[in-house]
Amino acid sequence: MKYLYIIRHAKSSWDAGVERDRDRPLNDRGQRDAPRIGQTLQELAVKPDAIICSPALRTWTTACEIAHQIGYAERNIQTNERLYEASLQDILAVISGPAFPSVDNSILVGHNPGLTDLVNAVSNMHIDNLPTSGTVCLRFDMDSWSDIGQQCGQWQFFYTPKRGLMQASL
Repeated sequence: MKYLYIIRHAKSSWDAGVERDRDRPLNDRGQRDAPRIGQTLQELAVKPDAIICSPALRTWTTACEIAHQIGYAERNIQTNERLYEASLQDILAVISGPAFPSVDNSILVGHNPGLTDLVNAVSNMHIDNLPTSGTVCLRFDMDSWSDIGQQCGQWQFFYTPKRGLMQASL
């Protein structure tokens, strides 16, 4: 059994005066919301084996805030260039490829529209948009991440700082 926590980065600033999109920092709301994601995961006793994120500053900062809240060492967070501006196919290639760790519980921090497409493609859940700081937990009854394109993940919960925690009725 595998669990994938799909997290869109916290709200970022469009007015930061940076030249490159990947260098945009979190804005005030994002700085408040990123730790709240981690606190929620900590309350749910989430213990990831791996945290993987896009190399963009906003995803890295979000991942670090989550790691801090759940007691995961920041130095163990992995970045993957393919996750920046990733399509669904790019994300699936990362998850099913050799760069994705062979672990059971993984947190993936990235961007839209790829993450929304991922949730809709590999789960029994449909969402119109994964909002900033949106977190979806999917459970897969499989042995290897390489099977993700052939499996349907069962949603366990959906969290946003604005709406709170929505758990699947089991």
